[in-house]
Amino acid sequence: MGTFRIRWNRRGGRSASRLSRGLYYLVTAALLGATFAFAATATFLIASSAADPAVPDLTSLELEAAEALLGGVGLRLAVGQARFDDQIPEGRIVFQKPPPGSFFKRGRSVQVFRSLGPTRRVVPRLEGSTLTEARRQIEAAELTVGRVAEVESDTYLAGRVIAQSPVAYTETVPETSVSVLLSAGSEPESFVMPDFIGRRYGDIADDLSRGAVRVRDVRSVPYRGVPAGIVVDQVPAAGAKVSRTDRIVLTLSR
Repeated sequence: MGTFRIRWNRRGGRSASRLSRGLYYLVTAALLGATFAFAATATFLIASSAADPAVPDLTSLELEAAEALLGGVGLRLAVGQARFDDQIPEGRIVFQKPPPGSFFKRGRSVQVFRSLGPTRRVVPRLEGSTLTEARRQIEAAELTVGRVAEVESDTYLAGRVIAQSPVAYTETVPETSVSVLLSAGSEPESFVMPDFIGRRYGDIADDLSRGAVRVRDVRSVPYRGVPAGIVVDQVPAAGAKVSRTDRIVLTLSR
């Protein structure tokens, strides 16, 4: 800025001198005020043009939208390692550095972290386990025990897990129900109970000893009009379904 000079006129006496001096101070003050106002305005404009932008909130945005939002305020986007989150959908931003509202220099990068979706759990392999062991493994994986059913099996011992749903090593969310199918064991070999009523015990004894059905108890009772040694009653009745372990009782006349 250029300089200015006021020429002082000493003529005209004391009154003129006082008037000139007052005018000098007035002009000087006005010029100084204008100078300070100009400097303040220039400083404000320069500071405003160089001010650090506030970081916008990028939470829940997709990467493309976040990049466009940052570009609008002169910032860049940097992608960090993804992380699990139970609230933010997979692929959207779950966290950012620096946080929203921070002032950041133009041209610098805001780091964002995408969501992998809810935390994953791996379903354990339960095949061959007892129900107690299966429950323990399911709960340790932060899952829940679902439906428990049984089915006959010639391969697995009774009480052991035959199958499960979801299958082993499936990735799922916490608290997912895992259902198990248990073995009820194999059904014993069964036979149809023969009809022994009216037959002589001596005639069937050999057949019984060689057959699948075993007589566990033989009793005798007086039975008028029937010769001794004839079967007059049997348990179970003829035609019933029996196995090798069933208790068969024959009653003979005497």
